[in-house]
Amino acid sequence: MKFGTQAHSIDDVRAIGGRGLHFAELWLDSPEFMPPDGQRALIDLAAKHGLFFTAHAPQEDWNDPKELEQTIPEAIALAAAVGARMLTLHVWLDPRFCPSDFIEHKLEILGRLDTIAAANEVQLLIENCSEEPEHFRGALEAVPRLGITLDTGHAELYAPQNKCISFVETWGPRIENVHLNDNRGGDSAADDIHLGLGDGVIEFGPIASRLREIGYDGPFVLEMAPEDVEKSKAMWTAVWENRPFTDH
Repeated sequence: MKFGTQAHSIDDVRAIGGRGLHFAELWLDSPEFMPPDGQRALIDLAAKHGLFFTAHAPQEDWNDPKELEQTIPEAIALAAAVGARMLTLHVWLDPRFCPSDFIEHKLEILGRLDTIAAANEVQLLIENCSEEPEHFRGALEAVPRLGITLDTGHAELYAPQNKCISFVETWGPRIENVHLNDNRGGDSAADDIHLGLGDGVIEFGPIASRLREIGYDGPFVLEMAPEDVEKSKAMWTAVWENRPFTDH
């Protein structure tokens, strides 16, 4: 298994390398990552610690197409410059909250962005926010290269039960990246609290089992506070291997 966690600064990447993780997911809203010297520092740290990078686009406003088409191409170029071959986007395709004409416009934008990403050898991934699996169908059918970042915490929100298994059953081959975090459920963005595994209500055993059954071998992003990373890594490893976990 390949474990990493999110990085918002070059110091975060340095710390990740010192903890024996495999990769850092770069949040590309960091001004440190933008200048050429920042990119050089990232490449040097990756070589020093044997890391690879995935990337997350800035917290874009997907209801502002002008912003999207300005910021995401820059994020694609930056991901390519540091060797990150996956770029996760928050698209928000939930028709309960987004008018149908907005969603259609977003699909058009995704198609144009994917053309740019393909030219840079970067794969775009859309992350589940509040959506049900079927809400992704239009995007995944319209953009064949598009993949999914499955977020275990988001899947617990806006629903009576966690949606991870239904995402795996519906879109398993398109899942290329997994965000691991826990929460206590809820129906608002404020409930997306990114707890360490085992500190909320999510049952991770069935999720791990279903991902294992489909042969998932992509990265696992421990998306939580740094102090929760080691315990969560140990817990997920135990769950994945179908053995008891004891927190000492």
